[in-house]
Amino acid sequence: MDMVKRVIVAIGPRAVGILATVQLLTIHQAANEQERDTARLKEIVQTEVEYQRQERETIARLTAALNDNALAMTRQRQLISDLASMHLSLPRAIDADRDTIQKFGSPLPTSNRHRQLMHYGLPGNANIWFYDQFIVSHNYERKIPNWVVQRFDNGPDKEKLSDRKKSNFTGRVPHIDEHFRADNKDYLGSGWSRGHMVPASDMARYPQTNMDQTFLLNSNIVPQNMQNNGNFWTFVKHEVIGDNNVAVPSHLFKVILLEQKSGDAPALLGAFVIPNEPIPSDAVLTDYQVSLQSLERSTGLTFFPRLATQALLPMCDTIDCKMMTERELDIWNIPRRIGWSKNRHELDRVMDDCKKKDIDIDDNINQLYQSKLRELDDHQISSPTNSKSSS
Repeated sequence: MDMVKRVIVAIGPRAVGILATVQLLTIHQAANEQERDTARLKEIVQTEVEYQRQERETIARLTAALNDNALAMTRQRQLISDLASMHLSLPRAIDADRDTIQKFGSPLPTSNRHRQLMHYGLPGNANIWFYDQFIVSHNYERKIPNWVVQRFDNGPDKEKLSDRKKSNFTGRVPHIDEHFRADNKDYLGSGWSRGHMVPASDMARYPQTNMDQTFLLNSNIVPQNMQNNGNFWTFVKHEVIGDNNVAVPSHLFKVILLEQKSGDAPALLGAFVIPNEPIPSDAVLTDYQVSLQSLERSTGLTFFPRLATQALLPMCDTIDCKMMTERELDIWNIPRRIGWSKNRHELDRVMDDCKKKDIDIDDNINQLYQSKLRELDDHQISSPTNSKSSS
């Protein structure tokens, strides 16, 4: 303001016009400075926003890397635990040579199938034993398996290589001490059937030794309700049967992991708990569906520990989950019963049941019947008890 006064004194009458010009210039400069300040402030804000965005991305990358490292460490610990358990479970009573492994399995993985079964981790690491097509955890106290893991592969039907009629239920195996074994006598007259965990029918396309392994009592068999065994598949509390106190599970569980053909599609998961008792004919499979977490809490097992199960889709939300009706089961069982028949009387009884239950005897059933009839007749002719001794 002192400078303005000096200008007025020096110029005199023109002071008003000059003062106005100076004021306009001052206002214009202030506006320019304010605009520059606003632009600088906006630039600072944008820089700060960009910095925070980059910081968030960095934190996200670091978090993902830490999660990956944690998952890798978990998998590594699980693998070490699995391997350690395999070595610790090696029984003293067996020298696992090639012939023994082929017949009775091994305490260590020996094949690519075992690698596939262990890909997502095992439910536990106690008393593990490796058979050709499945892995089992033995429960020596209860004389039944804690769990059994098998794999299904879709593909064209293969030639039938084994026959369940040639297999026998037995508890006599070298890798389980005698006082831990179940025996066929335990089931005799108990009212309970010998229920397979891995179905024997799944082994028909594999060698006979694979089929035989599914008939080992301690490894793949549990006392199962007669009707339940026909349509279903382990357990919370139990009664016992036989001199060896074989545990009878009150419930049976099954966990299914379904890998889809498209590698990018998430896998499907289903968990089910079935009571070990007759199942109502109007029951639906989803009545017995449970969450994987609740099943893990009940059993104390962790299923697929190397897999982020939270990302899996519920199986029954994607595909049709249903159980066989009683009639569908009867029809499905006809070819099996024909194959199991040991004499003409049993074979004819199967055909009589078809008529009583109004089951259509189609060409396939007729062919199976005729083929089985020829087999029984040939066996009877060649039997030494029917051959005449020469005089």
